[in-house]
Amino acid sequence: MKGLFRREFAYRFRGLFPFSRPGVGVGCDGSFAKLEAGLSAAAAERFTVLSADYDLSGWTRGSRLLELHESVYFLDLYDSFVRDHVRVQDAARGFCRGLDVGSKNWAYLLALVTAWPGAWTGVEIDAHRRYADFSTRAAVARARAGGFAACRYLAGSVMDLGSAGEGSAGEGRGFDVITWFLPFVCVDALRAWGLPDRFFDPAGLLSHVAGLLASDGVLWVVNQGEKERAAQRLLFAETDLCYETLGEMVSPLSPFRARRFGWLAWNDEG
Repeated sequence: MKGLFRREFAYRFRGLFPFSRPGVGVGCDGSFAKLEAGLSAAAAERFTVLSADYDLSGWTRGSRLLELHESVYFLDLYDSFVRDHVRVQDAARGFCRGLDVGSKNWAYLLALVTAWPGAWTGVEIDAHRRYADFSTRAAVARARAGGFAACRYLAGSVMDLGSAGEGSAGEGRGFDVITWFLPFVCVDALRAWGLPDRFFDPAGLLSHVAGLLASDGVLWVVNQGEKERAAQRLLFAETDLCYETLGEMVSPLSPFRARRFGWLAWNDEG
C-alpha cells in the first residue's frame, strides 16, 4: 500500500512542475563514427547494410549517442521483421499517418519517420519525468519532433485520443500505422516504472488503440520477455483484431539485454 501511495504522489508531483530546460543541444554527442566504434563486428556489418538501404543523412544532428543507437536498432527491427509484411504508405497522399504509444523521450523517432515518412504523433503518459540535467522527457521529445514539420508529441494518455477529436488522425480516417513498444501488459512492469496502479488496464488500452487504426491500418507491438509475450497473446485473443506473431526479434544492433518479441495486428475486414 505504501508503494502505491508513493508512486501516486510522485506521478502527481511530476505533473505539477512540467517546466523544463530546453531539450535541444544538451549532451548531443552522437555520431556514426562513435556509434560504429562501439559495435561488434556483426553489428557494424548490419549497420553498413542499413546505411546503404536507407537515407540516414541528418540523423546525427542533435542526437545523443545512446538515442542514435536506439534509432538504428529499431530501424533494424523494422527492416528485418516488419518491412516485408506492411505496406501502408498511400501513394496518393504521399505519406502515412502514424501514432506511437508510450513514446517516453521519443529517442527512436528517426527510425519511425525513416521507415514510414509522414505525420507522426507521439503520446506519453509520464512525459514530465525529469533527467539529471533538469530537462524532461517532453522537452527532449518535442525538440526532436521539432525537426519534422508533421510530427508532434503529446503529454497524456492515449485514451484521450480520438474521444473528442484531439490527437485524431483527421479527415475521418484513423492512423495508418500504430507502434507500441513495451506496453504495460504485466502490472509489475508498470510498478517498476513508478506509475500508479490506476493506469494498469491492458485490455482497455488495447481495445482503444485498435479503435484508432484506419480500416487498412496496422499495429506493431513489441514486448519484453516471455511473460509479457504470453500476456500479450491472451490480450490479442480477446479482441476482434487479426494478429500474427513475429517471434523473437533478434538484432546484433540491440543495446538491450532482455529478449524482445513482436506482433502485427490489423482490423478484421471479414
